[in-house]
Amino acid sequence: MKSTMYAGGALLALLLLSGIGLAQDKKEDHKSEAKPETYDLSIKFVKGQKSRYKTKTVVTTSSEVMGQKTENENTNGGTTVFECTGVDEDGNASVVMSYDKLTVKIVSNDATSVDYDSERDKVEDVDENYRPVVIMKDYKFTATVSPEGKATAVEGWDEYIKGAKKVANPETADLFASILTDQSIRDAVEWLYYPNHKDAVKPGDSWEQKSVREQKMIGEITSTRKYTFKEVAEKAGRLCAHLTLEGDMKGKEDSNYQYTDVDWKGNVWVDLKTREIVSDHNVLKYTLKMKLGSMEIKAPSEVNTTMDLITEDNEDAETPKDGKKDADGGK
Repeated sequence: MKSTMYAGGALLALLLLSGIGLAQDKKEDHKSEAKPETYDLSIKFVKGQKSRYKTKTVVTTSSEVMGQKTENENTNGGTTVFECTGVDEDGNASVVMSYDKLTVKIVSNDATSVDYDSERDKVEDVDENYRPVVIMKDYKFTATVSPEGKATAVEGWDEYIKGAKKVANPETADLFASILTDQSIRDAVEWLYYPNHKDAVKPGDSWEQKSVREQKMIGEITSTRKYTFKEVAEKAGRLCAHLTLEGDMKGKEDSNYQYTDVDWKGNVWVDLKTREIVSDHNVLKYTLKMKLGSMEIKAPSEVNTTMDLITEDNEDAETPKDGKKDADGGK
């Protein structure tokens, strides 16, 4: 049930998004006050900095309604680009997100309904029901990001929705517009600032990041991410802070949608110089319980996400098939 997926699995469009932290350094005093073994992981905005990521998200979910079982696997990936185009006098940055390449594959009960590669296929060859997803490559989105890493505004979303309505059948377009908002872009951008920390940190330190979002149909969802500074290590030719991730998420107590059996683990590498994410591999498992009238439906799901910065050391490498090895702690 695609409409019940979250954290990269809520909706296909949400799965296409990944981001990067680029914020202005407000922690110069830490360099003189901190002990030698501490490191500055605060957000650092740099005008003109462009970061390209190879991304892949695989969402598997299953459900059973009135004896009918459904197994879905949605795979989205490609190359996502983030560019800081300016920083105002208050420290707010303009970050433009776009796609150099986009791939979408949707399989339901072993039947493939979409297998799209923007370098190979035309939009008009895709089923109308899925065209709003694949046309995202043709649009750019500009987010205004605060010094704390919060996306406070998004430009380009309205134009994208207008384009989606042009390529899809009317019913699909209306449903798509009623479910999705520019929150999906905000989530993509903010995700990349979560590992950053405003104070100097050292191996062994831990900190939490919490976000609350309102998702249409499902309602309010609270996500908590705990990062632990494991070690200083090299990744893709960059000297990085290697962080482990443990997360949780839950809906409101009175909601008809509840998350249970949540198991969220991953590994993140943050460049100690630029403070941008070099690699983020995580696996989220959960069961979504939905009360629909007198029925209760359980939908076990797994969201497997990989995001790797394209550098001189890995530009020709293929996007990883999955993030399980690194999510479990591999280098």
